[in-house]
Amino acid sequence: MNIEVINLGPMDNCTYLVTEGQDALLIDPAWDMNFLKHTLTQKNLNLLAVFFTHGHFDHVKFAQTLLQETGVKAYIEKNDAELSGIDPQFLNVYEGAQTLDIGPFHINVMPTPGHTAGCVCIQIGNALFTGDTRFPGACGRVD
Repeated sequence: MNIEVINLGPMDNCTYLVTEGQDALLIDPAWDMNFLKHTLTQKNLNLLAVFFTHGHFDHVKFAQTLLQETGVKAYIEKNDAELSGIDPQFLNVYEGAQTLDIGPFHINVMPTPGHTAGCVCIQIGNALFTGDTRFPGACGRVD
């Protein structure tokens, strides 16, 4: 498994491109969908799914465009689905802890409410994607 951190937007948010062979997941894709689509095409990757750690704009902004154009659905916790502003037809809404197998990826989703009601951490292999639950060198924000 390979993880690429892509910093995008005026807030320098982290989007994560997780790959295994030619299969890919995106976590918290926001801001520059053209760059993300170009990256997927350039690397000849097959996008299987998108995951959001929470529904704040800086983690989901413009992602609906990517979802529309690729036909891929995004996974979001029920409590943040409306907050995301993304049309429900592009979402796989779930509630609480989840274990999912998508392509070669074994994914554990753990609720970590606080920053938002639907905030989650996503574990894939030995990596834990925390969104705004935890910041480097500090705890996350509780809004």
